[in-house]
Amino acid sequence: MGKKTREERRSRWQVLILTMMFLGYAAMMMCKVAFTALSPAMKRDPSLGLTTAQYGRIVSWNSLGAVAGKAVTGLGSDKLGGRKMLIAAMVFLAITTAAFGVSHLYVFALLNFSTMFFKAGGWPAMTKIIGAWYPKSKHGRVWSIVSMSSRVGTVIGGVLISWLLLSASWRTVFLAAAAPAMLVAVLVWFVLKERPEDVGLSLVLPDDVESSSDCSGANSSADDEVSRTQQEPVHPLDGTTLGQACLVFVRSPRVVLMALSMMLLNILMDFINFLPIYLSESLSFSDSKAALIGSTVFPAGMFAALALCSVGYDWVSKKQLVRIIGALLAVACLCIAILWKLPTFDLNSGEAAVVSMTTIFVLGFAVSPAYYLPMSVFSVSFGGKHSGFLVSFLDIFGYMGSFFFAFFGGTIAEDHGWHVFLFLLLVVASLSFVVMTAFLKFDYAAEKRARLQSS
Repeated sequence: MGKKTREERRSRWQVLILTMMFLGYAAMMMCKVAFTALSPAMKRDPSLGLTTAQYGRIVSWNSLGAVAGKAVTGLGSDKLGGRKMLIAAMVFLAITTAAFGVSHLYVFALLNFSTMFFKAGGWPAMTKIIGAWYPKSKHGRVWSIVSMSSRVGTVIGGVLISWLLLSASWRTVFLAAAAPAMLVAVLVWFVLKERPEDVGLSLVLPDDVESSSDCSGANSSADDEVSRTQQEPVHPLDGTTLGQACLVFVRSPRVVLMALSMMLLNILMDFINFLPIYLSESLSFSDSKAALIGSTVFPAGMFAALALCSVGYDWVSKKQLVRIIGALLAVACLCIAILWKLPTFDLNSGEAAVVSMTTIFVLGFAVSPAYYLPMSVFSVSFGGKHSGFLVSFLDIFGYMGSFFFAFFGGTIAEDHGWHVFLFLLLVVASLSFVVMTAFLKFDYAAEKRARLQSS
């Protein structure tokens, strides 16, 4: 088989693998968005007796489930492979989502924990698959497209749920939201392959090897290994145990800054969990209108930003990235400030809807690149064979932030009002701007050191 034919075959498989990951994660996000989008309808159901404070505490179990899930699925993805982990995550996520439709309030916290436990397997699973199938020069584009799937799933899920709520109970809608994940899991079982070797293709050789001082000493024979063989991709952490890699991770300023960034950015992202109730209570929107705007407009803004990133992220230098991501997070701060003061504006219902939708869209646009891309690209590049563990390790810090936000956020909104809630969210957004900018500067400095070492 000629080289051109092999490369065409590899490209076709790369497109197919990306399509399977896209569909899989979109279906998982349709399960995740169900609880958020259905929250106003559940609150209005007198037989359920759900309060805003109870809702916040239930959502906090969502975060604990994600932390526990990341701890298990990160290691599981490294040991079992991304394909098996992705399929298992989809199947069990569908089961727990459907269970909401036939359960009572007292088990909602456990179900939310289980839902996020299983959903946690999606990202580390795809980290392993992307590392095996795509060279580093394409990681930004691939992660942008995969991240777009989460927004597509959220938007489609939100639209579908708001439409179904017009004629069905919230319990029936939970059952409908679970169906796509189960169907896609079957498709992924038959189509997705773990590595190029599984279809007779050679390994993907790296464009370059992570060689910054953060990894120095992890594998002192890496350079010699590169010269000895070109058959296996080489990374400074390839010859390390998990324990040795953990020492490298905790000593790395970039890992520490990224962990802090994920804590803060997860809180901003989890604002979407409260958006339908905020719109319903602060702006007096109907249940279906609050569900539609709260669960689709924010993801639509995120999708638009990720669509642009899929085209340009890999072409932007790390120096330029500092300015771009920093500017976007500054815009996010402005959007939260507008939402903070929006109920005090003298607007009619239509005007309030337009302003809230525009602001929420821009907020999603501004937050998503910082949340999805730097951490994902960095984990594949810096983590090497331990990338599944590293991405989960960083996500654990993110979900710890989500846990405290969800646990106390509902109580703050109920006892002190949404104006206090949003003021605190503005403080978090400002801190995320500072910490993420610091990470990007450290990452740029590490790249400069790596270039000097190789020259």
